[in-house]
This record gives sequence, C-alpha cells and structure tokens, in this order.
Amino acid sequence: MVRIPAIIFVFVFFSLNAGYSQNKTIPGKLTVLYPTLINLAVEWEIQGDENLNGVVNVSYRERGSRTWVKGMPLFRVPEGRNLQFSWKNKHSGSVFDLKSDTEYEIKLSLKDPDGGAEERVVVSRTRKVPVVDDNCEIINIKPGRYDTLAPKSGTSERPVVYSCGNGEASFRHIDLKNRRWVYLQNLKVENFAPEGIGIRMNGASDCMVTGCRINAVYGIVAYIPGAVNCYIRDNIITGVCEWTNEAMGAHGANIGEGIEMTGPGNVICFNRVSGFRDCISTMEDQHVVDQTCIDIYNNDIYRGVDDAIEADFCFSNCRIFRNRITNCFVGLSSQPGLGGPNYFFRNSMYNIIHGGFKLKRFSQGDVVMHNTVIKVGAGLSGNDTMDYVWFRNNLAIGGPTGGVNWGDYGAGQPWAAEIVRTGNHCSFDYDAVGVFGVPYLAKIGSKAFSEIEKNGIERIELDEIFGNVPFPNPPIPERSAQILMPVKDAIVIDKGLRIYNINDDFTGAGPDIGAYELGAELPYYGPCTALNAGNYRPPIFFREDWKEIPAATPVTQGHVANRDLVLSLYGQGCDSIKKSHHDRPDDDPYYIWSGLCTGNWAVTLKNPASYADLTGYSKIIWRSKQSGLRELRIILKLADGTWLVSKEGDGISKDWRIKEFNLSDLGWFRLDIESIIEGEQVLSPDLSKVDEIGFTDLMRGGQSIACSRLDWIEVHGKERTR
Repeated sequence: MVRIPAIIFVFVFFSLNAGYSQNKTIPGKLTVLYPTLINLAVEWEIQGDENLNGVVNVSYRERGSRTWVKGMPLFRVPEGRNLQFSWKNKHSGSVFDLKSDTEYEIKLSLKDPDGGAEERVVVSRTRKVPVVDDNCEIINIKPGRYDTLAPKSGTSERPVVYSCGNGEASFRHIDLKNRRWVYLQNLKVENFAPEGIGIRMNGASDCMVTGCRINAVYGIVAYIPGAVNCYIRDNIITGVCEWTNEAMGAHGANIGEGIEMTGPGNVICFNRVSGFRDCISTMEDQHVVDQTCIDIYNNDIYRGVDDAIEADFCFSNCRIFRNRITNCFVGLSSQPGLGGPNYFFRNSMYNIIHGGFKLKRFSQGDVVMHNTVIKVGAGLSGNDTMDYVWFRNNLAIGGPTGGVNWGDYGAGQPWAAEIVRTGNHCSFDYDAVGVFGVPYLAKIGSKAFSEIEKNGIERIELDEIFGNVPFPNPPIPERSAQILMPVKDAIVIDKGLRIYNINDDFTGAGPDIGAYELGAELPYYGPCTALNAGNYRPPIFFREDWKEIPAATPVTQGHVANRDLVLSLYGQGCDSIKKSHHDRPDDDPYYIWSGLCTGNWAVTLKNPASYADLTGYSKIIWRSKQSGLRELRIILKLADGTWLVSKEGDGISKDWRIKEFNLSDLGWFRLDIESIIEGEQVLSPDLSKVDEIGFTDLMRGGQSIACSRLDWIEVHGKERTR
C-alpha cells in the first residue's frame, strides 16, 4: 500500500476546491447606471466565473404592469484593463426603447452551471424629456448679431430658456461652462475662427440645446470635467471640411468636431451634422471622464472625413443606433471600447471608405447588430485585434477601390468581409455579405467566412438586395443618401437571429438582416420639432434619384430609379424635358433639365398604391441648380383633381444646392396643368390626400443660361391607402 503524505492530499484538495470556486459565480453589487430618456442600464458585479459561462437573463415591465417582457441578456464582461483604464468582473447591459419619464422593474436571473444562482429585481425610471412650458423662465432674445452669450443657471423646478421667437439671434459663442438647467432654443451660432467653438458645455448638467443652427469649426463641445445628463437634439451643425482624398483620415487636411463630449448620461439625437473631421465624438485618452450611458441616435450625418461617429473610450452601455451615415471615411468607431457592452445597431451607412466599423486599440465589448454598410473595399471590415465582440444580423457589401489609397489608410481589400484579427472570445454569425463588381472573397481572421458564420449568408448581390441603389465607386464626389431597405424577395428577408428587445417588431417569419425590417416604418433622421419623432414626424414617402443611364430627351419612365413611382410630364414643353448628364465635370449628376423646353413644362411622380398625407410636419427636399430668372416650385395634384403650385421656390444658384421646404410654411396658387400657369391664391388647402408630387419653374427653357435642373427629390409624408 502506497501512503500519500497528508500535506500532498491537503494541497490537492484545496487546489481543486480553489478551481471550483473560481468557476462558480458569487453575486455582488448591483447598480442601476445613468438613466436616459428611452434606455436603462444595469451592472452586476460578481466574483468567480472564470470560465465565463454564467448567464443573466433579463425581463422588464412598467411598474404596476403584470406582464414581463423579455430583454436582451446581460453581457458577460470579465475584469480587464486597457491603457490607463480598468473595469471590474461583471454582467452588464441595457434595456432599449422605453417610454420616457416612466418607472420600470427589471428582473435579473443569474445562472451558472458551476454554481451560483440568484434573482434580483431593480427599479429605475427613465428621464423626462425636457420641455419648454410655464414652469420655465423664458428669456426672449431680440433678433440681431451678438458676440458671446453667458447664460445664468436655472433649477430643476425652473429651468432658464434662452430663445429667439421671431427672426434670428446669432452669436459668435455661447458659454454653458458649469451651468445647470439651461435650455437653448432656436438660436444661431457662427464661429469660423481657427479653433472656433460654437457652444461650450464643460461642467454643464441637465442642459438642452435644441433647434439651433451652428456653423463653426467645433460645434458643441464638453471637455473635462465633461457634461452630465445633457440633451442635444434637433440641431443643424455644419463645419468646414470638404469631401476630398486629401482631407480624409486621421492625418488628413481636416479640422473640427461637430458634437464632441465626455461625461455620462448625455443624449444626442435627431441632429444633422456635416463637414467635420468627426461629426459626433466622445473624448479619448486622458481627456475621458466616465463615458457611460451615452445615447447617440436618429442623427443624419454627412461628410465626416475621419469618423462619422467616434464612440471611442466608451466604458459601458453607450448606445449608437438608428443613425444614417453618408459620405464618411469611417462609419462607426470604437477605438477602443473599455470592456463594454457598447451597442451599435440599426445604423445605415452608405459611401463609407476606410471601414464601417473601426474597432481598434484592442477594443473589447462591442455589440454590433442589424447594421447595413455599402462601401468601396472591404464590406464587413476590421483591421486590428478586437475581443469580446458580438456581431449579428449585419449586412455588408464591398467592392472595388479604384486602386486608390484613400486617406492614406485605404479601404481594405475589395472583399465581402475582411476581419483581420479576432480574439478568442469574439462571436460572429447571421451576417450577410457580398461584393459588387469584383470576385467574391470573405474572411474572418484566417478562416473563410462560412467556417465562422454557420448561419451567415454569402455572395449577396447589390441589385438583388436593394434594387436600384448604385454602388458608390468612386466615392468622390459626394453621393446622395440612400434608403437601404431590402426588396421584398431579397435573400436576407426573415433570415436574422431573434434578439429580444432589438427586433421584436419583425413582420415576417423572422427578423430581416440589416438595418431595416421590410414593411416597418422607416426611422426619421435629423432635425424634427417633435419630441416623439416616430409618431409625430412623418417618414420618407418617396425619394427619386434618376437612373445613371445615358441622357435622353424626353425623360421617360425608364429613367425612374424608384420602382414604386410613376412619372408624368405636362405642358407644351413636355416633349423636350431632358434627363441630362455629362462626363465632365466628374461630379456631374444625372438630372432633369428644362433648357430645351419649347413651352412651359412640369414633372410629377406618384405612388399608385398610396396617396401622400402632407399635413403636419411634412416636407420636401431636393437638390437643384437654377440659372437666369428661373425659380423651381413644388406642384401637387390633390385626390379631388385640384392642382396647386407653391408660392415659394428655389431660385438661381451658381452651384448645386439642397433646398428644404416645410409644407406647412408654404403659400399656394391654383395651377392650370395644361398651360402650366398659376391662377388664384388658395388659402389653407387640404393636403391630407395628395395624388401626384412634382416641380416646375412656370417658364420655357432658355438653354444653359436660363433653365432649371433637379438632381433628386425626397418627400417626407405619411402613406394614405388609395
């Protein structure tokens, strides 16, 4: 008989017991993080679970309700460190798209196969949407030009509002440093001085900036000590950067940040931001303060010559969702994520160059789901090591780069997917990838896409998924924003993974892959006066960009890119309305041209399946260029046969420009559709059922020196069944 020394037995026993205890979960402190207007977050610290197999399932309900609703499980975040930042061993996650100013119960059920089970219920309340009402002290600023506005602070019971009700009050700078409960409304800020800042919010809390126009090198900033629980919405913020190869990338000839903030609980939504190095950005490195629970959603972003949204150095539960991104070097950046989870979902990205997702500097904890990206180079891309990332239900199409090293960083290989390096804890599945105009290749790490993504979809085709969306090659000049909604017979329909609280509203047999669900209402992007934009502000009713095919006179139905629309031409000059295009200059669009029209003319479009309800906050946006005395106007045919032409129009311009019309602001005259001549004024016409929508300048053509040109038209209104 062999005797085992007692000391060895004790050592082995305690070693085994220690191993067991390290895999078992010991629940610790549970914290409700910064509530925002529509999202809540929790963090549950633990000990043990070194094999990372513990799970926390989530359900939630309004306080007082009997019905629990399933949420997305919390994400397992092991203790870690990156650069000078560290985070604890925990489970953490968010509950999304809740009602504002509402109390919720969140039930958390922890289970670990190695031991450790517990259920806890926490209560948290979403924040109230700031409103200007009788409880506010309202300071009305007279129209004029001013230097600096230094508001006084308000209180939660009586916020102070600075507003210009009539006319325009324009400032060089507004200083909200260390201010509390200040609301800025309907003001203009213009500051193009070198390093010029529009609005400074260092140390601000519970402040709101809404309905403002900000033209500056740096639009809105909140540097150390950061801002807390501030609300930035409904603004138009424009910088100085141009869409050129020389301006692109971290080392490009660019400057400025549209909205750049550090601090927790801030909400940035429904803004239009364009012309900056980074359009919306958190802070980096030593400039970071508690970047937790930051919401960035429903923004319309153009011309970010480095990043559209730079969500770098986010700690946890930052949520970047439902943004439309067009003409940007990088779509979404997490460089790095600090443990997470940080969520990127339902973002639509078109004409991106370097990467749809820039997960660098060993980013950890990024949750990337239901995004759509169409770009030159690699479609689904990542060129640095990442770990603990979770990709699901994304749609990406890559393609040729033209052999150009864009922005000195390039666009990646012309592949469907090029994820270069992944850590051991990354998870990819249910994504759909393809290429345009180049041979198919897709890799995640060193393996083929199909080896990693068992439920992924390969070799998708641009036209089969989206119909007539053009591939953005070359990426210069700027491209028009696209609605990247899949067509009804696309292979990505119903093929996504069910994710509770993210795609609960799927309309078919399963969720669709990509940013949009076929049949669901389109999100609203950019400024809107409604606080509840989804119900209050109408979505896009239609958009027409005209097919990129050879010029023709007259324009015909074959030139209409939107398959849901029917084209009609009117007036004595209708036979000479041209769909024009020239090889030079390089950025010449495909457009409607009236220069050859021998008489008055008009063009309309209609959806045979639906009337357009153009009441309320409906609007029409187009890109046009007039010469001579031409002024392009909106025309409408109502359901009862009445024709109208707008009093307001879009006049002469030396270059192409985008014009936005709020329908509720316009005056109207009757239109004789045969002669295309206006009649008597019509007061307050009923625009709830509009049959056809179009444009005219009420004049004949005069060649290039006296004509109208229209590149594209976008109509925002509600559908009404015919």
